[in-house]
Amino acid sequence: MYSTYGQNSYLNTLLLDQQFSEAMKAQERHAIKAILAAEKSKIKSKGVTVSEKLTMQTSKMKKFAGQTVVSNLKEGLTGRSAHAAERQLTSRHFKPNLKSPIK
Repeated sequence: MYSTYGQNSYLNTLLLDQQFSEAMKAQERHAIKAILAAEKSKIKSKGVTVSEKLTMQTSKMKKFAGQTVVSNLKEGLTGRSAHAAERQLTSRHFKPNLKSPIK
């Protein structure tokens, strides 16, 4: 007959319990690391998506400023101020600075 785990005189049950506990802790640490890695990956993918959307919004804003705002300013401003505003808004240097909050 087989004896039970706790009654076997050849086994150090305290040591086995301690080793089992350490193995479980190590397994939990690996699981936590895997969960964190998965969440970081999700955040990075959202960051890429947000950056793409911000790039699209930047081009839309630049186009809006170069066309709609310029035409509205021409109606309200005259002379050099109208030309300066038009030059500034239609230049390549005018670019809205939209930064992603996800890093």
